[in-house]
Amino acid sequence: THMPNSISSHERTDNDQKIVDHFNQSDTGWVQASEMAKAQKGLSDAKPEMMKVSFEKLSKDNVDKAKKMVGEIFALERGLAGRDLESQIYPDRHPDIAHGAEINKNYWIVKNEVGEMIGVTGLSDFEDDKTEHCWIGWFCLKHGIRGGGLGAQLLDKIIQEAITQGKTEIYAITSDHPGMVGNAKFYHQNGFPVVAVLDRRGAHRGMGSEKLSQPMIRKMQEDYASFIETGVNIFIRHRELKQQKAI
Repeated sequence: THMPNSISSHERTDNDQKIVDHFNQSDTGWVQASEMAKAQKGLSDAKPEMMKVSFEKLSKDNVDKAKKMVGEIFALERGLAGRDLESQIYPDRHPDIAHGAEINKNYWIVKNEVGEMIGVTGLSDFEDDKTEHCWIGWFCLKHGIRGGGLGAQLLDKIIQEAITQGKTEIYAITSDHPGMVGNAKFYHQNGFPVVAVLDRRGAHRGMGSEKLSQPMIRKMQEDYASFIETGVNIFIRHRELKQQKAI
């Protein structure tokens, strides 16, 4: 029998589209509520001063600090983020990750004006995916210093890097786990709508997910199965990249 929401389903159904639309409308609600709260506090016109940040490639000199930071921020992942970063520098320590399906990983640490590490940001590809696609990985800012356009600066760095690599599509994975509140608003504001929802019933593909192959969707379901089983919804978000012509 053919089930519209089964993993093997390739086509987009009306029901799947409704599910995806529901979460995008929910994101819009988050953004509007946030703008209203700012307006009530009289903050709407006050643009915070942009912090000057610098980006440094992940290296032997900074990997231990980066590992500690992502371990705290991505605590739900139980050390996977730190092992992943470490596998970039010391592949022999984590051969399962270093030789996994995720390839061409590029990670940077983010420093403030006085050289303190305040964030980590990264980009990678997958073996089963199209070469013009890329995925955001372990994107985070230190607790307590979010806001002020910092997240957008980190995102801009990744997007510019992806464009330089000739990528045309960039994807991000988020969820509605209580520990990830705020991500929805941030990605929605920065042009990453939900294009697919992975839940206990299967994969719900909406507009924008057509460029993702079935094996890629299946891979994400497998990777996040432990979260999905607990009732967490996993979202695949997408943004099209415009290749910039050289001036």
